[in-house]
Amino acid sequence: MNGQHGQNIKSHVKLIEQKRADLNVSQFIRDAKSLAAMTPDQDWESNHWQRIGTFTTQGAIKNGKLGTLSNSPLHPNFIDFAKAYIRHRESDSPSRHNRKIDLRALRLVEKSLTQAGIDPHPRNISLHILNQAAEMCSQISQSKGSQYNTGRALQQLASLLYQKCLTDYSVASFSNPIAVPRQLHLKLGDEANEHRKRSLPDEDAISAIASIFAKGFDLTTPKTHTDVYVTSCIVLLLAGSKRGGEIHELEIDAEIEEPDTEGNLQYGWRFRSFKSKQNASRIAWCIKAMEPHARKAFHRLQEITREGREFAKYAEDQLALRAANPNAPLRFYRHANCPNVPDDKPLSPLEVANALGSQCTTEKNAKAILKQKGLSTGHGDHTLNSLWLWALSRLPTGFPYVKGANNKRLKYSRMLFCMHPFQMKRDATINPLSVWSPSLGSLRDRLTGSETLPSIFEYHGANAEDGTPLRLKSHQIRHLLDKLAHEGTGDTFLESSFINQMAGRAKSWQGRTYDHSKPEDKAELVRNALEQAGIETAVISLPRGNAEPVAAQHWSVRLKPRSVADLDISYRSAVISTLYGSCEHDWLLQPCQNQRDCLNCQEHFCIKGAGKDDQERFQRLEQLLLKVIHQQSLAQTSVTKGEYGAKHWFDFQTEYRQRIEELIRLLKDPQVANGAEIRLERPKANTHLHRVLQQKAVHAIDYTLEEQPAIDSLLAAFRENRALELKNTTLPLQGEIHGT
Repeated sequence: MNGQHGQNIKSHVKLIEQKRADLNVSQFIRDAKSLAAMTPDQDWESNHWQRIGTFTTQGAIKNGKLGTLSNSPLHPNFIDFAKAYIRHRESDSPSRHNRKIDLRALRLVEKSLTQAGIDPHPRNISLHILNQAAEMCSQISQSKGSQYNTGRALQQLASLLYQKCLTDYSVASFSNPIAVPRQLHLKLGDEANEHRKRSLPDEDAISAIASIFAKGFDLTTPKTHTDVYVTSCIVLLLAGSKRGGEIHELEIDAEIEEPDTEGNLQYGWRFRSFKSKQNASRIAWCIKAMEPHARKAFHRLQEITREGREFAKYAEDQLALRAANPNAPLRFYRHANCPNVPDDKPLSPLEVANALGSQCTTEKNAKAILKQKGLSTGHGDHTLNSLWLWALSRLPTGFPYVKGANNKRLKYSRMLFCMHPFQMKRDATINPLSVWSPSLGSLRDRLTGSETLPSIFEYHGANAEDGTPLRLKSHQIRHLLDKLAHEGTGDTFLESSFINQMAGRAKSWQGRTYDHSKPEDKAELVRNALEQAGIETAVISLPRGNAEPVAAQHWSVRLKPRSVADLDISYRSAVISTLYGSCEHDWLLQPCQNQRDCLNCQEHFCIKGAGKDDQERFQRLEQLLLKVIHQQSLAQTSVTKGEYGAKHWFDFQTEYRQRIEELIRLLKDPQVANGAEIRLERPKANTHLHRVLQQKAVHAIDYTLEEQPAIDSLLAAFRENRALELKNTTLPLQGEIHGT
């Protein structure tokens, strides 16, 4: 009876917790609904939110195209929570990119619930479900960086579920199990060099764009407007380290000329930085060598978009007139092909088609166009007055403001890139009664091409050496300019803070991705600078040595930089100098608590070198070997005497001796190049990260009723290394639990 009574109590407690989670989820959704939408067109009842994405199940969106929304939305028990979570996150930290990642994480969680046969309600999200979502994420075809960011989004979701008690399970211990991707732009070697090369533009592609730009264009011919648009955008990007999206939001009066401190006139544009929200309005000063080309590009864009802005201003004034006086008469926009007739005269189908911008010559073609637009085809069915009201009703959502722009007050009538629809289709007739603005995607499509849209290189027959059309990504230009800026010397040297400021970055670390200078080249610059300062021994040149792998049982050998200076130049985490080398771990972790046992730690590494410090470390290793041999001898004597526990220490000292002897052999081996990094291959001791994860698991077991979620979390985190034992562990500090 007592067992049955206890079971009833547990069931009752479980039911109470479930009801509490249900109430909390309902309140969370109500609170989110009361928050302001991110853009006016983000209707709660709609499954597609502008700038964010579509609330559909995982796999419903393929190749950038929406699936059948009516058949693939998120589960009814989950979709409102997903919308509430997105709105809650956006209210705390606005970021279009991060919300897309959050939505991706929500899709994975919902799919994990449904695949497990569990009601896809937030209260049922457990550590197991989160781990399944992370496992599913690692199998999706996307970059390692995207997978890692999605894992972080899952961790943030778990944190909110725990803080607001939205689930029946303890998920506070969930950590992103997806490994941090290798930052190849900060590494050395052929793979890293190839990665840096891919981030930079093809010089032949830039030369081809320059050649097309230099030929000149007949700006009155719409067929040339695609080439004008693409080449002018590339020139503007080359003239200053700006993002492609930022130049697409330039206003018509963005040009500025001011004298610098030396009285020289400088040319640039006012723009809004997408990264720096506090100081969004900035000036992009043009590179002097690019100034004449940048002026020409800007003025070409002004000319091909002039008619679009004129129409936008006219329509804007007409709508303002109607808003001020609903009975005020409106007048049709008289474009070049408009019939010269009174606004109230009944029109023939041919006149109607021409008034709408078509260049028809027969009534049969005119009627076909009217049917396509959903208009009646009878004689006298329309006047310019009725057609004008029809045209005004079909203006873009949000007109006169540009929908989706970062600058919420940007108007079509003030926009440099204000165009008519179909203006960049080489063989299409433009629509003179509406407006359209290209985006960064428009530029990308015309640079890379597709099955239905040839790239600018394909159109002009610009091919690479292998005969394939050239390719160019707009963001590669930003990488190129930053690389050139970082490689400046002497009078052209620019500090990283200045480069980041000119590029419109909000954080200094954001510029690290764009610095593609080779570490060995940086070392050369440092060497030259120190030698000029009279410090000749500060930088030691190291030969590359044999690149063949060196056989070793306990240690792995990895080639390192050409210069010891690179060790301080390359990006690193927290490093502790030891008697034998260095120990590297994450900044978020506490300093090492296993000091003096460095040669049993995987995070510790020795670097073979010819310097004074290197020789002193080598001598310490030889002295350590003598001590270990002595300790091994003492342990063996105790084993012979049958003392309890002595066998464990004898085995430890024996393996320790083998490691030290092998390390000394590697340091003496001429096949191991100076500068090689030697790291323990299969350590028995735990690393710092192992220690924290172990303590987190113990903490979860001690402070939750269920042991299984903690074990599930531990196994997910230790897919690669399962040697950790849950014993002899003190409770972790609070900072260690949340700092991983």
